Amino acid sequence: MKEKEKSLAALPLLKRLWKISRHANIWLLVACLFVIVSSLVSVYLAHVLGQTVDAATATGAGAWTGTGNNSADVWRVLLLLGALTVSLSPLAFATTWFSGRYAENVLAQLRSLIATKTAGLPVRFLEKNHSGKLMTLMSSDLAKIKTMLNTDFTGILERMTLMIATLVYMIRTDWQLTLVTLTISPLLLLLMSVVTKPLTRQTIAMQESVADVNSLAQDSLSGHMLAKSFNLQNVLSRAFARKTDDVVHKANKIAKTNAIVMGVSIASQMAPFLILFGFGGYQVIGGRISPGEFFAFIQLMNNITNSLGLLPNHFASIKEAVGSVSRIFELLDQNDEPAGGDIMTPVADYQTAISFNNVSFHYDDQDKEVLGNVSFDVLPGETVAIVGPSGSGKSTLSKLLLGFYPVTHGTISVMGHSLKDWNTEALRSNMAFVAQDTYLFPASIGANIACGRSDWDQGQIEEAAKIANINDDIQALPDSYQTEVGERGMRLSGGQRQRVAIARAILRSAPILLLDEATSALDNESELLVQEALERAIAGRTTLVIAHRLSTIKNADRIIVLDEGRIVEQGTHEDLLNRHGLYEKLFLRQFQLNQEISENRECDNYLEDNAAVSKLGGEQIA
Repeated sequence: MKEKEKSLAALPLLKRLWKISRHANIWLLVACLFVIVSSLVSVYLAHVLGQTVDAATATGAGAWTGTGNNSADVWRVLLLLGALTVSLSPLAFATTWFSGRYAENVLAQLRSLIATKTAGLPVRFLEKNHSGKLMTLMSSDLAKIKTMLNTDFTGILERMTLMIATLVYMIRTDWQLTLVTLTISPLLLLLMSVVTKPLTRQTIAMQESVADVNSLAQDSLSGHMLAKSFNLQNVLSRAFARKTDDVVHKANKIAKTNAIVMGVSIASQMAPFLILFGFGGYQVIGGRISPGEFFAFIQLMNNITNSLGLLPNHFASIKEAVGSVSRIFELLDQNDEPAGGDIMTPVADYQTAISFNNVSFHYDDQDKEVLGNVSFDVLPGETVAIVGPSGSGKSTLSKLLLGFYPVTHGTISVMGHSLKDWNTEALRSNMAFVAQDTYLFPASIGANIACGRSDWDQGQIEEAAKIANINDDIQALPDSYQTEVGERGMRLSGGQRQRVAIARAILRSAPILLLDEATSALDNESELLVQEALERAIAGRTTLVIAHRLSTIKNADRIIVLDEGRIVEQGTHEDLLNRHGLYEKLFLRQFQLNQEISENRECDNYLEDNAAVSKLGGEQIA
């Protein structure tokens, strides 16, 4: 058996699921107990029905009462029949209740495992796998598993118990009729096993296509403003249609397989009845069995034929769910982000805050180096800016420094310890990071500044907001710090979101501050406010600034210029301008662009002023 086929084998996956759900398995066992009792009651009920027929027709009544045709015996049997029928209701309630509890407990455990696992996955995995695919695991995959846990397990046990108990009763009553009636059943069961085999693989393929559709839908919703502004609705609709067609194509394969299963199920149900009525009628005419026993046979044959008809559906549903279980375990089997070493605190009186020593790096799916033999040191309290053209590797430096990716070659040291010796959580607790793409949780502004920590009081939160020059904006909102920011903070402007992110970095009070193009999303007015805030925030901290706007880092202690992943220049702002190298080209190019923007704004203001003067003059003449 191939390795992939082994990974899809149902039994090992279900065994693993059983181990994961061991705290809830008692509910399934209790549900199974009620299923067995209910099934046995159903078989006995058919026996009593047969006795009722014989008692009512005075055929065979004396055989079991010893009194012949006695109306009291008929009523006694009817009372027993009624009691058995009524007992099925609480048994069904108990089965549904306990199997439902089992399913919900297991799903809660799986949701917790998926959420915990996702939080602990390496950045490299999250960047390579779309969040829409992960959300599909939490939605449609878990829905299929819920059906299996809630109905399929108990359904199969119910059908198997009914079949076994029915066969025992039928063989004891008339083994010849039983043997002739059920001759074809094993062949039908074998056929069912064959036709349901492709369902697991087909379900995995369809769920992966559904994940692609969910990913595109999530992208369309997240980027709705971009889509509308660039008139991408038709492009996205066509892409969505293509992916949806792929889902439909794969779903049609599953539907075709299920249709075959249904056809086999109907044949399984009808064939034994045809044989039963033919040979069973012959047995009644010959006096070998009574009409009541024949009636009981018919009722019990329903148990077998219904079971043969429903079992393929249950097995097909389980095979679909096994595909979903396989996808979830594939996620759970991913390696967690390395916890790092044992170092929890910096070296006392460390001489170098950050050190890159001949660091080279390339991403797993790329052969080209993003960084090549990069070496530089950042002293405690020093502000160092990293600049360079787009794609030069600036942001990769911060990813390596935060331990998101391991370096390919070379070493990185932070506050006296090698990066690989640091405990990852402890390392990051000593850094405050402000990313280029600001993310805010759909919570209040105050909660976003505190960033999940409960040990900050309101005064500290407001002080951080004041330093970040966002306090006045927050106070002007109707609910102040309790204002909900919406999904990804969309209720705030870009500049406000960035300043909230800076406020939470300030509140953290970490010795190292990482700014990855922290002012790139700001307008000129907001940039001035943030620059003033940053000047206060970096005081006493080691700061590494990855800069997009060169005007924001002129006062840095040192500027490092990257080009194609290598350091080509470094020095102060004035030194680099005097060298007439790449930095000067980047600065002049941006200066020219800013000048053009400024001139355009001055021109617009001039036109607006002239229009206002002309209007005023016209009014005076009038």
